[in-house]
Amino acid sequence: QPRRRMRRSMRELPLIQTPYELSAEEFAQLRPVGESKAEPAKEQITIPLSREVAESFRSTGKGWQNRVDEALREFVATHR
Repeated sequence: QPRRRMRRSMRELPLIQTPYELSAEEFAQLRPVGESKAEPAKEQITIPLSREVAESFRSTGKGWQNRVDEALREFVATHR
């Protein structure tokens, strides 16, 4: 007869609390959570792009949406 694995719920597991104090070096590496105050939040929108434009930006790899944003910012700055 095969052995059945016993499953325990999270409530049944013992709670282990180990106090840990950060060193000064670890504390210095912490970063704030949330929106950066240095740069305004971006607005999420949906915009149709030509296939050629979308493929061109996507081919540049991770962060391609940020590069689209930068290209549009440059356009806006030079066409005011």
